Amino acid sequence: MWNILYSIGYVYYVTLTDHELTKIFKRKFGNDFPNVDEIAADSDLIFVMTDEFLEVQRPRMPNFVHIGSLGLEDENDSGKLDKNTAKEMEKGEDGIVYFSLGTTMNSSMLQPFVMRTVLGAAKKFPDYHFIIKIDAHDQTAKEFSKGVDNVFVTDWVAQRALLKHPRLRAFITHSGYNGIVESAMCGVPLVTIPFMFDQIRNSLAVEQGGWGVGLTKEALRDDPKMLQTALNEVLSNDRYKKMAMRMKNLLKTKPFKAKERLVKYTEFVLSNGGMKELIAPSRHLSIIKLYNLDVYLFLITTIFVFIYIPLKLTSVALFKTNRKKHKTR
Repeated sequence: MWNILYSIGYVYYVTLTDHELTKIFKRKFGNDFPNVDEIAADSDLIFVMTDEFLEVQRPRMPNFVHIGSLGLEDENDSGKLDKNTAKEMEKGEDGIVYFSLGTTMNSSMLQPFVMRTVLGAAKKFPDYHFIIKIDAHDQTAKEFSKGVDNVFVTDWVAQRALLKHPRLRAFITHSGYNGIVESAMCGVPLVTIPFMFDQIRNSLAVEQGGWGVGLTKEALRDDPKMLQTALNEVLSNDRYKKMAMRMKNLLKTKPFKAKERLVKYTEFVLSNGGMKELIAPSRHLSIIKLYNLDVYLFLITTIFVFIYIPLKLTSVALFKTNRKKHKTR
């Protein structure tokens, strides 16, 4: 039932989004422009910017093609660590732990407890050196980092090159998709702290894959020790590294890379005049029919009319009968 309610809520949200997108396109291209949801529903092929190994598994239509690692598969396109970062990577007796919230989230815009908890956890692992990426304006994090000897704070790092470094032991991430893909390709176990949007699903996929531990951002505020516990679990339990390396091997040995899929499936569709055979007949069903809500309503009504009401009437009749007997006595 929860899955049904969640799905209905998601469909409602997507419908509103599609409606707003349609209005934008109609203003730009005229009122003859079709609705966005109709374009999506009647598409012969849908390229999905996720990788099937890095997804929460669920039923999918046969015309869905995953190309999630597109643009990230070139191992030679990793950049190079600058001299300062390369020097920092040699510190820490047991290795390096990396923290980053990506490029779209500014650490300076977060509530202070986030960076306070992260830097507080770093203190508990003196044998590891922490590379903490923040934005250039985050003075709060810079203040918190003062006096923490095993921390290097920076506002930029060549992330792919860092993730490939042999001394890296774990990555604390907000679960942005590019970071998830890059970590999987480099075999790096994760501690995930999703904040919004697809990050929550990405975090769940990592947990289900067994190569990371997930936390909520509220946990950083309500119980800061949870980050320490999660990080200790990833660093001390070999199974996370083993599963991360398995994920790396799966992505590396896939028979068809994302770019290959994109090109070959596009050519296939064009050469065959579409793939109508793979389009779901249910694509134009209403929410009520799609989720059998009319059937559920009928069953509930039937139970109410033929079971609940007779039982209720019988109960009332027995109560009145017993009451009359009591008065007679």
